Amino acid sequence: MPVAPNNVKSCVYYDGACSVCSREIDALKATGSGLNFVNVHEQDTLPYNKKQMLMHLHAVAPSGEVLTGLDANIYMWRACGKHWLASFMAFPLIYIFAKPVYNSWAKRRYKKLYAN
Repeated sequence: MPVAPNNVKSCVYYDGACSVCSREIDALKATGSGLNFVNVHEQDTLPYNKKQMLMHLHAVAPSGEVLTGLDANIYMWRACGKHWLASFMAFPLIYIFAKPVYNSWAKRRYKKLYAN
């Protein structure tokens, strides 16, 4: 798993053009988690490939570990106090099905928003 640049604090990079993503992030911002939520579209420079950052949610933990996709969601939900949702999605029998479903949804969402 890649590691975040040295100067990146614990944060979540999300696609602000996605209405579903933006609604969830807005709700999670209100939890006072201390996470730094970063709209990829509002950045001149990004620590990773922009296409990948738009396709999948990215979270950077305080340790510098970079989590993507469902793993980033689970991290974000835990950090924002949504432990029941994080625990449910991280449960092994749920996780093995939820991860490919998330990846498929993310791919379709990206194509719908950015296909030219």
